[in-house]
Amino acid sequence: MKNLATISLAAILLALSACTAEVVASRPVDVLYVRPPAPGPDFIWVSGDWMWTGNTYRWHEGHWDKRIEGRKWREGGWEAKGTGWKWRKGHWQ
Repeated sequence: MKNLATISLAAILLALSACTAEVVASRPVDVLYVRPPAPGPDFIWVSGDWMWTGNTYRWHEGHWDKRIEGRKWREGGWEAKGTGWKWRKGHWQ
């Protein structure tokens, strides 16, 4: 009986992990838009990001941001997670 409870618990945990928040079955199509001109030479383009809204992803446009000395902008991207996809947000590094 103890083994059955352990197996049942493992099955439930596995099922819940497959329903991980922010993972979608298929990734949205790429968004195409025109990047506006830079406001000055000290600006860098910060690419748009997909933001999790609790049950789906919603696109947020990119923008120009002041360059941060000694740091580089790393664009976001889709990562395969099990049988779905999860967005890795862009960030300064």
